[in-house]
Amino acid sequence: MGDLTVPPGGDLVGADTLAVSKAKAVADFLMGADYPYGRFIEARRLQDGRESVVFELVIEVGQEPINDIRGVERIAAVFDKKDSNYPEVLALRMDFPKVPHLNLRSATPPASLCLYDEPYRDVQLRWTAVSFIQCIRDWLALTAEGKLHGNDQPLEPILLGPFNTLVLPSDLSQLNDVSTPEHLFITARDAGPRGTVLMATRQRDRNSLHFVAVSVRGKPQTHGIIQRSPCTLMDLHDLLGAADIDLLAQLRARLLAWETDAALLDAKVVVIAFLPKTREPGGEPESLEIRSFASPSTVAELGVDIGIWRMSGKYPGRLIPTDDSRRGENVQVEILNTVFALSRETAAALNGLAQSDARRVTAVGLGALGSQLVTNLAKAGFGKWTFIDDDYLLPHNAARHQLPSNVAGFPKAAVMEAVTNAVLEELLVTEAIVANVLEPGEKAASVQKVLMGADLIADFSADVAVSRYLARDLDAPGRRFSLFLNPSGTDLILLAEDQDREIRLDHLEMQYYREVLRNPNLKRHMQDAPGRLRYAHSCRDLTSVVPQDVVALHAAIGSRALREATADGAARIKIWSAAPNLSVSAFDVSPVRVTTCQFGGWALCYDPVLLETIQDLRAPKLPNETGGVLIGTFDYHRKVVYVVDTVPSPPDSQEWPTLYIRGSKGLQAQIKSIRETTKGMLQYVGEWHSHPDGFSCRPSGDDKKVFSWLATWMALDGAPALMAIAGQNEFAWFLGLMT
Repeated sequence: MGDLTVPPGGDLVGADTLAVSKAKAVADFLMGADYPYGRFIEARRLQDGRESVVFELVIEVGQEPINDIRGVERIAAVFDKKDSNYPEVLALRMDFPKVPHLNLRSATPPASLCLYDEPYRDVQLRWTAVSFIQCIRDWLALTAEGKLHGNDQPLEPILLGPFNTLVLPSDLSQLNDVSTPEHLFITARDAGPRGTVLMATRQRDRNSLHFVAVSVRGKPQTHGIIQRSPCTLMDLHDLLGAADIDLLAQLRARLLAWETDAALLDAKVVVIAFLPKTREPGGEPESLEIRSFASPSTVAELGVDIGIWRMSGKYPGRLIPTDDSRRGENVQVEILNTVFALSRETAAALNGLAQSDARRVTAVGLGALGSQLVTNLAKAGFGKWTFIDDDYLLPHNAARHQLPSNVAGFPKAAVMEAVTNAVLEELLVTEAIVANVLEPGEKAASVQKVLMGADLIADFSADVAVSRYLARDLDAPGRRFSLFLNPSGTDLILLAEDQDREIRLDHLEMQYYREVLRNPNLKRHMQDAPGRLRYAHSCRDLTSVVPQDVVALHAAIGSRALREATADGAARIKIWSAAPNLSVSAFDVSPVRVTTCQFGGWALCYDPVLLETIQDLRAPKLPNETGGVLIGTFDYHRKVVYVVDTVPSPPDSQEWPTLYIRGSKGLQAQIKSIRETTKGMLQYVGEWHSHPDGFSCRPSGDDKKVFSWLATWMALDGAPALMAIAGQNEFAWFLGLMT
């Protein structure tokens, strides 16, 4: 090796005096074992207590190596007595090539080999002297063949090291207009052992420092590590020259072109370098490395140190010609890892989405589920939100709410606005209205405005009255969604209108109730949670016992479901049921369009599923008539009757070709069961019977008598009489009157 070897540094010591255990282990292995591929040279001790072992290794090198790795390489392995970091492995050959996977050093040579791509705490668990030596040999052999960096690996960074981090506004991820200065205000945050995080915004803060950013872009470079870390602006100019960036020329031109007022002259400078990288020389760029270099020098000082002006008091006097001998050798620079504030687009990408979604969404209700749904969606870059909720947070809410208990007493909507707006760089919530959507009072105009302006109206209130209002009373163009938990909190329900609102929220609600009634897996779906806790002294101060992990599970499912439902424009009904072990079963219900008929002051709503059910019951009884009772609900406030399902003819009914008399055996128990299963949402609403084939659905004299009796009986509850007659190819409805 002779004169081609870099002095390893430190004082020579005997191998038997080594005190660092790993250094001693390597020396003992190389001296004691009959190892044909390595030879111990010497041991040294540095002033700081580190110890190095110098040795030569035989490397398997092909006849035409890609990189200049020799058959024998001299290596120094430097070990820290605290064993808190990787041993440093130095290639002592003076002309060792610049190749990928070298560690950055303040000065070169020697070159520092980067052996491991995992944390040292993991390497420590299996480190031995033998594996360490073999790892070095493998590194050198693979580097010789150009195979150390696999094609499936990301490109090597141009600069590698434990740098502090600078967080820039997201729009600076692209080069901006360079003709005007880019003012940034930077605040430092101590990240402990990980260094300092510098937060840059365009808004001045009393604790921030004023910087001006200079952005430059280089030509593509083959990936690999620059061997020397720039300490001064002159070093940085030389470093960026490899990317065809004349930094000094650009700085001189920009500073002279800018209006240099006092504020700008006092600002410090940060250079943002955009450095495209290729895998092979001449290849297409695969990635873009962005590094920042901050200087404590002000613009005024920088102009002096790069020879464009001389300061006269507070004012710069331009030098003509420029003093090219001044190259920034006195301007210190600090390398910074560069990241960008979380934008809507980046948030979407990090969530695996092809693009973000900035549709205007008004959320009604921000309880436990709603608050977590909104947060999930915001973190995926979904929605430009407005909030409506009149409730305020109480301490017990924090067990399941997105908000912490230290904001107890504040309105949920207002605090959720602040929390949600802290998720991304841009503001996601444009307005939070503390109001009840049904009784907005003085906020009525504001509530109406945000509802009218929404593309999507998301009801998270779990309040039937709110859902009905949004479905039937609100004359606004936005598509409606409803996401809510069942009473016990085990199941999540999604009701989504179609894009054209042909199947509305109240129609979906009724079809959901029918699924609960018919699906045996949902028999206990609407039962209350097994226990309720009192959080205060009023008779209404009760809260359900629902575990947070179940709410979080359903919030995750619901946020995904809402995004997917908005994408295709179709109506949806879906129920997710969580078992105690948090496994989930899903039930899809195919929504159908509803027919609405007006009878005097009342509206009647029914759908084809109900008609098919009645016809399926009619057909096997022909030529006899048959019938049953109609199941649904009355909305007395809006004078709407929804007909959802039927109970078939009781077994004691009389069924003849020209006569049907409904029996009553078991019917009362069935109606009671329906009310219990649906928590009172479905009930008896009327009667139906059939006419034989070949006969019209015009009511007979007997039908009119029954209807008259029904009208008297239903009037006791303030409800209209309802009767349906099913024929061969027709269906007749009578509500309130039979003519």
